[in-house]
Amino acid sequence: MKVHPSQLIRDRSPPASWHCQDLLELFPSEVRECMMTGGRDRNNFAAQVSVTIPELLCCLLLVLLTAPTADCLTANYSVYEEEPPGTVIGNLVADLQLEAAGSFRLMQKSNGSLVEVGETDGQLRVGGRIDREQLCPQQAGVGAGSVPDAEPQLEPCSLLFDVVNLSGDKFVLIRVEVRVRDINDHAPDFGRPEVRLEISESSVLGTRVPLEPALDPDLGANSLLKYRLSPSRPFALEQRSGADGLRCPELVLVERLDRESQAEVLLQLEAEDGSNSIPARRTATVRLRVQVLDSNDNSPAFERSAVVLELREDAAPGSLLLQLRAADPDLGANGEVIYSLSPQLPAAVRRLFHLDARSGCLSLAARLDRERAPALELEVRARDRGHPPSAAAVCSVTVRVLDVNDNAPEIGVAPLVPDPVAVPVTAVVSEAAAPGSLVALVTASDRDAGANGRVHCALSPPNGHFELRRAHGSSLLLLTAAPLDRERVGDYNLTLVAEDGGAPPRRIQRALTVRVSDVNDNAPAFSRRLYRVSLAENNRPGAHLTTVQAHDPDLAHNGRITYRLLGAGAALASIHPATGAIYALRSFDRESLPEAELLVRVTDGGSPPLSSSATVRLTVTDRNDNAPVITHPLPGNANA
Repeated sequence: MKVHPSQLIRDRSPPASWHCQDLLELFPSEVRECMMTGGRDRNNFAAQVSVTIPELLCCLLLVLLTAPTADCLTANYSVYEEEPPGTVIGNLVADLQLEAAGSFRLMQKSNGSLVEVGETDGQLRVGGRIDREQLCPQQAGVGAGSVPDAEPQLEPCSLLFDVVNLSGDKFVLIRVEVRVRDINDHAPDFGRPEVRLEISESSVLGTRVPLEPALDPDLGANSLLKYRLSPSRPFALEQRSGADGLRCPELVLVERLDRESQAEVLLQLEAEDGSNSIPARRTATVRLRVQVLDSNDNSPAFERSAVVLELREDAAPGSLLLQLRAADPDLGANGEVIYSLSPQLPAAVRRLFHLDARSGCLSLAARLDRERAPALELEVRARDRGHPPSAAAVCSVTVRVLDVNDNAPEIGVAPLVPDPVAVPVTAVVSEAAAPGSLVALVTASDRDAGANGRVHCALSPPNGHFELRRAHGSSLLLLTAAPLDRERVGDYNLTLVAEDGGAPPRRIQRALTVRVSDVNDNAPAFSRRLYRVSLAENNRPGAHLTTVQAHDPDLAHNGRITYRLLGAGAALASIHPATGAIYALRSFDRESLPEAELLVRVTDGGSPPLSSSATVRLTVTDRNDNAPVITHPLPGNANA
């Protein structure tokens, strides 16, 4: 495993409506190159950049705008295929110099979770077997036979995924690209142990006999580089490069043949790849059995040895593509040419075309799909009908498939916090989330090319509480745009609309529900602040005085309320904690306690809890429970 620190790019988004990629495009190419250069190289680079003072000031201003408030980063790594699971690829915290580690979440588990990310430390590790040839089958064998140490001109074989770093109420979206590098884990393969060839004894010196190349699914120096022939007489071995970059061996006649003295020539062709690493170079061999035939002294020759066609992928089956012509100056059957496709042509390519053996007319036999095969390579052979036939002529036909807008855009949604039971996908966001909080990562892509594959994605109709902001490539961020209140709106039903740039355009809609989760933002409230209650004196203890009622609009424990009495009133009465019913603890005497006030506190179950209070004013009414008393004159006075 090898990490390339120079490829780690801190891609900072500016404030307001600027996007990371859009802002970078505003820089002159020289300044963009400087921005992507490490600090130790910028002094040397400055001498090479020629910009005017106003241009430089504008660029410096843009750099300042983009510096500290980024919400998207890019990290590039590389790893060799077949590394064991658990191999460390890199560490996002250290490599991107994140201020706080927080937590990390892999937003798309693509390619069978080949790469894992540590939730707490941001460490990237190999999660499963990575096979470059299986991951990028369209690159297998491409570039075989190229110059040693030269990389093939291809898009790199990469694993692309997004990681969200959460730290408190802030987040950073990280686009990670892990480039899978090739090792020499495949040997060249001829596909069969023996090849039978025929050549006329009258063939002139320099006659070429094309051979089927060995295929090696590795890349670059690990793929096929050279061939060896033994014995080297009466043929020499040369190599030519095909239109697809494949190095093809050819037998070249260097000594005259005599069927009567030698009717068959046995040769061995060895293919060797060019790896200098461990494992070492790999080889493959095939036996060549060359049958020497009696004279048919002229071979067919094509007007052109290579033809390139451009064909729309919606071309109708049966369409005539071209007519190939090969001439043979011989007379009769020796000059009658028969056309055929190479027997080594894959069956999936062969079924797409029809070649008329007599006329050489090549037509389309089935529908093309540019997204599966943007270019197709055919090898057409021309052979005469002589007995024995002369050496076959070869014409390479390259069909470049032009794109049409035959694919609708695709929308993918990866919520930051998904509802585990809701179907279809539902995102959950707290009503306490500040504007600009991440709700979900949205991908809008189209398999077509050019304008047909350029996708615009938006909310339809626009929603004042949510917005889409482009992050990079086909990824967009669904963010909160305004404060949320679950007690007013609990669910938002959003519609995502993606439209490509084709003519006419194709569009697709996808519904997304955003569920607002509750926080304890409402205190319980009494139906009245003051309750007036009358009770006749001499009541029995336990008599019901009144019931107070309070309501909390929050959910679950945030809305679960409990009543209690405070102060001196707690010695006079009791209250049921759940219902709010108040009962007398003793018998009241109006003459000693005509009135009393009870303070009731209601508290919810949130964290921290919220509460409110109400007053119950109790009036004790009179009963005739006292006899008259003579106070003057006092009893026993003789004058009474």
